[in-house]
Amino acid sequence: MDAVDGIGVRVGDQVEIEVAEANVILSSFLIFICPLITFFAGFIIRGAILGTVMVLIYLIFLYFYDKKTGTTARITRVLS
Repeated sequence: MDAVDGIGVRVGDQVEIEVAEANVILSSFLIFICPLITFFAGFIIRGAILGTVMVLIYLIFLYFYDKKTGTTARITRVLS
């Protein structure tokens, strides 16, 4: 995750970040719900092996999707 520094933080500082709510909801769905749906779809079609393979393929897709879209956060304050 990239963060926009508008307040002058240094490396090692603990900060509070702000992320758009829509990004949090979509990310949660993609990380938690879609793999379950993918596994159970593969499990129903051919069993546990296909379900596992489908989840691995989905995770590879998710990796590249994340690299392409990327989420940008905004640093709101320095904690320490």
